[in-house]
Amino acid sequence: MNEDLYEIIERAGDHDVIIRFGVLRSIIFIILTVVNASSLYIMKWFKTRYPEKVNVSNFSLFFKNLASDSVEDLLTKLRNEFGYL
Repeated sequence: MNEDLYEIIERAGDHDVIIRFGVLRSIIFIILTVVNASSLYIMKWFKTRYPEKVNVSNFSLFFKNLASDSVEDLLTKLRNEFGYL
């Protein structure tokens, strides 16, 4: 889709819009990269500060691979497996 938009703008001869579009895409890429790096840093800080805290993301694959969809079943199996929750 972006390639089509680029071709339409180029055929119209509006080169300023092409430059603005490229700059906007670059700025958004940089912002997303910074936010991603900072979120990874915050997650690492949290896990080093609170290593014993159980997080739902630790069990995401466990939930996905269980045959039952019942929440009570899942909690019972987790309690049996890990002893607390």
